[in-house]
Amino acid sequence: VKTVTVSGGSPKTLIPLLRDLGMKIIVVVPTVSVAKGAEALGADAIVAEGAESGGVQGYYGVSTLVLVPAVIDAVKVPVIAAGGIGDSRGYKAALALGAEGVQVGTRFIATKECIAHPLYKKGVVESGDTGTGLVDMGRFRIRALQTKLAVEMIKGEKTPDNIFTPKAMDAAWVKGDLEAGLLPAGQVAGLISTVLSVKEVIEEMIEENQIP
Repeated sequence: VKTVTVSGGSPKTLIPLLRDLGMKIIVVVPTVSVAKGAEALGADAIVAEGAESGGVQGYYGVSTLVLVPAVIDAVKVPVIAAGGIGDSRGYKAALALGAEGVQVGTRFIATKECIAHPLYKKGVVESGDTGTGLVDMGRFRIRALQTKLAVEMIKGEKTPDNIFTPKAMDAAWVKGDLEAGLLPAGQVAGLISTVLSVKEVIEEMIEENQIP
């Protein structure tokens, strides 16, 4: 392993440890201030992740369109764009904003190779543009598909207890028990209508649609 991506907290203790092992460290950030801090700690690159992305979110979300150029203006290390990117249009937009590349999550859930349960993939493909919501977990939020469980949690009818544990993730994500846990997905799910191979996703995104 030559490169490690870290997120969800301060990389203060991780960066020296990984650096001593000869690794490069990429830090995922939601704001400009966090990006500056990560660079000061020694991050080799920054992933600027907009609030439309899936999974764990903070409470000060900034959209990818605003966050990426703001982070690029604030740091000197390479910046990678994330959040709302799922096809060649998003890829081109990220490069136009000045990003060196993209980090893609939700689009790869809906691929043939992904171990996600078919119901998870079906949920992504059928979600539509308003098919995700932010679920408050107390210390953070999770953007997830609006399953029955997610809607109940958004309405406050269910508490987040035992919803985001390894056991719950396995039951929901891999085994397809939609009542066991949340199904993280970004708003880009509204642009996804097919389950493709990883090769097809990448080719559509970067090889067949090169920017002049």
